Amino acid sequence: MVSKKHSFEGKQPVWSKLHLAVDINMDEVIAVELNSSKVVNGAVLSKLFKYILYKINEI
Repeated sequence: MVSKKHSFEGKQPVWSKLHLAVDINMDEVIAVELNSSKVVNGAVLSKLFKYILYKINEI
């Protein structure tokens, strides 16, 4: 009975990934990307770098 109460009945739970770029000197988050769990981490890294470079050129 307990397993039936907490089961997903064949459905997989949907997960999200939150990718953060953190400035360790200032202790602040400088870029954020939220994606589904199916997105490859390497693809998100290039987006974070582009955002960081944009912010650096803005200064």
